Parts: sequence; C-alpha cells; structure tokens
Amino acid sequence: MTAPSTVGHPGAAPPRPGTGSSSAPIVAATVATAATAGLGLAHVLEIPGKHALAAAEVAAVHHHLYGGFAIVGGACEVAALVLLGYVAIRRRTDDSVAPSLWVALTSVAVALGVYGFGLRRLNGRIARWSAGPMPDGWRSTLGRWEALHAVSFVLMSIAFGCCLALL
Repeated sequence: MTAPSTVGHPGAAPPRPGTGSSSAPIVAATVATAATAGLGLAHVLEIPGKHALAAAEVAAVHHHLYGGFAIVGGACEVAALVLLGYVAIRRRTDDSVAPSLWVALTSVAVALGVYGFGLRRLNGRIARWSAGPMPDGWRSTLGRWEALHAVSFVLMSIAFGCCLALL
C-alpha cells in the first residue's frame, strides 16, 4: 500500500529536488560527467610517465591507446550537455536547483569548447606524428594537449560535483 500523496495539500512540503521521475536525467548526467572526469583524470595522471617516453613511444601511445578515450569521452560530454540542458528547461522555475544546474551546464559547455577550439586541432596534429622523426615543437604540442586535458578534467569534475548536489 502506498502512502497518500501530500502534493497539493495545504502545508505539504514540496518534493525534494532530484526525486521522482525527473531525477533520471540528473542520474544519467551524473554518470556521464563522472565518466568524462575519470577519463580526464587518467590523462592527467599519465603525464609524468609520458614525459619519460621517447618520441616514437609518445606517438605510439597517442595512436594506439587514445581512440577509445575520444569516443567514450566525446559521447559522454555531449550526453551530459544534452541531459543538463533538458533538466534546465524542465526545472527553469525551480530556484533550489538553479545554481548547481547552471554551473554544471556551463562547465560542460566550456569543456566542449576546450575540445572544439583547442584539443581538436591538437589531436589532428598528433595524428600526423609518426614513429620516425617528430616534427619541430612536438613537446610544446604535447604540453598544450596535456594542459587542455587538465582544464577539461577540472571543468568536468566541477560539473560532476554539481550533478551530485542535484541528486
């Protein structure tokens, strides 16, 4: 037997944010931001080890290991943006979730901008690296790639924390 509904009754407490059927998009966005932040953390944690590799090994790592990162990370970032956008539209009048929701949505949007305006171009350069002689400035390119992944990691971690606050 279910408890009688108090919604609409005088003195009834409003539903807690994140509960009910509207919480599924928040849960999904939380999972998507967690996955993307986790992939970003993996990139950040491997920086010291990658600096110990020879040029040809760095090229091999990028060519053979990161394809899956791009597919999963990209899909999760886009999913998080769509899901948070959906929640923002659905909850546009709910002041109790507005700050966390907008910070999460903005963080994901900026992280996608970091990809679109920085990482995408660098990924194209790195894709042309070969096991032979590396192009001039390859360490600088690698450093920018790593820095932008660190920025993306921080942004997605902020989004993940905000999503947790919405649950």
